[in-house]
Amino acid sequence: MSRCELERLEKSINQLISINSFFSTTMNKNVALEFAKNNSNVPSTQLIPVLFNIHADTQVGLTKPFADITKLSAHKLESEVLFMLGSVFRLDNIQHVQDGDDQMTIIEMSLCGDKHGLKKLYKHMRKHNGTGDTNLFSFANVLRLMGKYDDAEKYYRRCLHEMSSTNPLLGDLYYNLGLVLKYRCDYDTSFELHEKALKILMQRLPSDSLIIGNIHNSIGEIHWAKHDHERALQAFNQAVQLFQQANLNDHSDMALFLDNIGLVYQQQKHYPEALIYCSKSLSIRQQRLPSNHPDLAMSYNKVGMIRWNLDQSDLAIELLQEALNIRKKALPTHHPDIALSYRDLGVVYESTGQYKLALKSFRQASEIYSNVWKDDHPKIVEIHTYIESVSQKCPN
Repeated sequence: MSRCELERLEKSINQLISINSFFSTTMNKNVALEFAKNNSNVPSTQLIPVLFNIHADTQVGLTKPFADITKLSAHKLESEVLFMLGSVFRLDNIQHVQDGDDQMTIIEMSLCGDKHGLKKLYKHMRKHNGTGDTNLFSFANVLRLMGKYDDAEKYYRRCLHEMSSTNPLLGDLYYNLGLVLKYRCDYDTSFELHEKALKILMQRLPSDSLIIGNIHNSIGEIHWAKHDHERALQAFNQAVQLFQQANLNDHSDMALFLDNIGLVYQQQKHYPEALIYCSKSLSIRQQRLPSNHPDLAMSYNKVGMIRWNLDQSDLAIELLQEALNIRKKALPTHHPDIALSYRDLGVVYESTGQYKLALKSFRQASEIYSNVWKDDHPKIVEIHTYIESVSQKCPN
């Protein structure tokens, strides 16, 4: 920890502090000490070794914002406990002790219960996370959004193993696990999970609820991936109708449904119709979302590819580059959506004879895919085919 940060904490004794990220800790003090002392490459004038000693009530109940994830950790001897982002602690004490030749700062903190406002924090997270959970389920959702699908699946399956059949989050869990398997191209299993989610959620929610519309849309994406365009279009239109019934015509999720309808028309080579739907989607997102939102990048990318289909390559490259710029700012370095941008730019560059740029783009996509998918994943197979094809066209 920097000296400035430590000085600020020393002025905050007996006050509450909030951790604005997931907080990885260990129940093994020796492991923590090893991490604290492992700063040999950093001048001692910059950082100070710090040990956090956290007191947490394991019986805190519903609002428990931590979990023992030792079984899921890559390093099981670390006895890892993960605290949820936004966890609130009371800063009890800070002391400086001598540890051999080294000085160690120990920061004593207590996890706050409801009397310190944790219930209020929980309600806030419930509202903004949508799922109502603040533990491993929410963590799995974050991993999924980050594109870390293997890790997300592990956490979802652990939640599924531990969750009772009467838990109100079971439908949400089936849906989110189904999303991960869809991204991994396990379409049959994903479809089964979506159907389970839909059956559970329709028993307790109005038919025009947001999540039910999104499940229909996701089912449409599964049909589309399996080349059943007719059933895909039916599912997408059903999602649109549910949102229209709920007066959500300008909702950001409606933009996704319109995008997907446009995608079907694009696949059928009905490019003018595809452009109408995807342009409507882009317009909604421009009005509803921040300028650096990943979903806005999705719209730019899709409209860009349709412009390419309409032989408007210069405009297509401009839109695809805009999508890439947003994704590089908004997403983790190895997110598959960044690879998609590189892949689509490569396709357009190749079609216009810009083979060196195409090869560079395909290789950038390949590097990302290799960090996300296994070697036999369809996207890796596809990108290797592109690289091989363009390599033969590039001048030596």
